[in-house]
Amino acid sequence: MVMTEDYSSKKCASKQRKDFGGAVVNEDEYDNTIKEELTELVNNLHVFHEMKKSPADDIFTFIAQNTMFKVRTAFLKRIPFFESMISFRAKQTRNEEGHVLTDMNPDVLHACISNAQSGFLDSSLLLTKLSIKVSIRDLCTLADYLGITLPTIPTSSGLRHLIDLEEDLKDKRDWSIDRDAAAKLCFTIRNHSLDHNDNKIKSKLTNDVLFIVSHGHTFGPRIRTHIWRTFQDNFSLTVKQMKQFKKWTSLEDLASDVNASDCDGGSDCTDADCRRYLPDDDWSCDY
Repeated sequence: MVMTEDYSSKKCASKQRKDFGGAVVNEDEYDNTIKEELTELVNNLHVFHEMKKSPADDIFTFIAQNTMFKVRTAFLKRIPFFESMISFRAKQTRNEEGHVLTDMNPDVLHACISNAQSGFLDSSLLLTKLSIKVSIRDLCTLADYLGITLPTIPTSSGLRHLIDLEEDLKDKRDWSIDRDAAAKLCFTIRNHSLDHNDNKIKSKLTNDVLFIVSHGHTFGPRIRTHIWRTFQDNFSLTVKQMKQFKKWTSLEDLASDVNASDCDGGSDCTDADCRRYLPDDDWSCDY
C-alpha cells in the first residue's frame, strides 16, 4: 500500500519554522499580526494629521478630581469614552460654569490623554506621563474604562514578537523606538500576554527588564520605575537575579539620570541629549 501525506497538514507545516529555543512559530499568524499592526499604524498616522487640521480653539474643558483639563476636542474624541460624551451629549454632572465633572484619577487620565494627543503613535507617553504616585494597574483599569487599547505582544507567535521587540529596545538610531518598545513590554508583562511559566520566555523578559532599568539615559526614571514595579508584581526572582537587579533598582538609582549630571532637569535645558531625552513631565519632582 502506498502511503500518502495529507496535503493540508503538509502545507500547514511548511508555514511553521523553528525559532528561539526550538519554539515553533506559525509564519501565517506572525505575518498577519505584522500586517494588522502596520495597518493600524498607517491609520493612526492619517487620523493624527487630520486631527492637527482641526481648529486650535475648539477646546473641551472638564474637571477630574479638582484638576482642570483643557484639551482640543478633535484629540479628545479619539478616546471612545470622550467621543461618546462629546458627540452624543451624554448626561454628565457639571459645575456652575458648565464644565463636566468626573472622579477619574487626574494623574492616570493625564497619561491616557497624552497618548491620544499623539494619535496613539507614541506609546511611551503612557509611562513617561504617568506619575509614580499611581501604578500600571491603575492605568490599565482606566484605559479599559475609556476604551483605549494598550500595546502588547500578541499571544500568537509571542516569542517571535518578543525577539523583534528586543531589537527595538536596543535601537540606537531613535530613542523613541526604544521607549515605545519598553512600554509595550511593560503592558505585555502586566496583562500576561505571554506565558510566564515558560522558562525561555521568563528568562528573556528578565534580561529585557534588566536592560531597561540599567539604561537610565535612554529610558528615564518613570519608564524604569514603572516597568520594574510591574515586573516585581508578576515575577519572583532568584537570589542571583536579585543581585543583578539590586545595583539598578534602588529608589535613588531609578530616580537618577545617570548621563545628564550637569542638567537640573528643567524644561529650559539646552543640552542636546537632555532635550531629546524624554518629555518634560519625566523630569518632575515626583518623577
